[in-house]
Amino acid sequence: MGQMKAQGAGRKARGARGREGAENPSHPPLRPAPRAMRLRPLRPAPCAVRLRHSDVVVIGAGPAGLAAAVQLERQGIRTVVLEKDRPGGQIATANLVENYLGLFGLPGADVARLFVRHAMNAGVRIVRAEARRVAGRGPFTVHTTKGMWRSRAVVVATGAVPRKLGGDGGDVQYDTADLEVFRGKDVIVLGSGDAAFDRALRIRPVATSVRVICRGAPSALPLLVSRCIRAGIAATVGAGEPAVKLVGGRFEVRTRKGTFRAERLLASIGKLPAPPGLPLSLERLAPALPDGRTTVTGLYLVGDMVSGRGRYLSIATGMGIAAARAIGEWFNRGKRVGVGGSGPWR
Repeated sequence: MGQMKAQGAGRKARGARGREGAENPSHPPLRPAPRAMRLRPLRPAPCAVRLRHSDVVVIGAGPAGLAAAVQLERQGIRTVVLEKDRPGGQIATANLVENYLGLFGLPGADVARLFVRHAMNAGVRIVRAEARRVAGRGPFTVHTTKGMWRSRAVVVATGAVPRKLGGDGGDVQYDTADLEVFRGKDVIVLGSGDAAFDRALRIRPVATSVRVICRGAPSALPLLVSRCIRAGIAATVGAGEPAVKLVGGRFEVRTRKGTFRAERLLASIGKLPAPPGLPLSLERLAPALPDGRTTVTGLYLVGDMVSGRGRYLSIATGMGIAAARAIGEWFNRGKRVGVGGSGPWR
């Protein structure tokens, strides 16, 4: 009897605690534990980076990269071209292409379009993505802004970027891709080489006035210099190192030949290689002419990024084709997997 009363008192106490918990949020009500817990199988997390495969990845859709890709496709080697900007390369900003057989006198923009059309008709696949890094040493993994590509060989044809003018503040122009920037403006071009005079000729029809300022004597072809003179483009030679600053929305260029002012300033003072992240430095990779093969088997560097001052359209396309032929010979040596059949890259 006493035991039954004790059990009843215990039940009442537990009930009181339950009611107290319901009324007092600081003491939540006691809930019975589930009889059994069902374990759900873990689902793999969605892959944030997509990995795709190709026999060869070409980085850069300029003349060198497109020439390599066309030749690789002709050899039956599956190829993808990665390009972060507009396909066609910097030839699109050239005034006229006069030293490439069959294309005499065509504007650079037309040549770039022809090259891209030719490549696409040949079956070349162009993907708009920026290659950030090339990892591995065969197979290679190319890390891009839109995933990763795995390949047996990589052709780097990223060209060269303009050498910047110190302290330009972001207002100096370095190419003529957008002619509207110069329309109706007084323009100064800094530089003494072919590119400087060619760009002056390109922007002359839209600009109010154009002046080329050379630090020393012009190193451009006399043909280009004489054309600039006939087009009414002024040239100041032997000006020494210019001092540039922005005053009241206009550029002021101080030289030992005087001070010149203009609304737009275009600097054409050289170029620097623009490779993505590579397994080794350019010096240690030691790309060789004419095919651009390096000390890392399967990695090729072609075009303007390695040709130094000899940045000509014919040299760039020739290097691309030479690299493609070297890759074809390497792939076919010993009938390696990855070309013309089933393999890990198919």
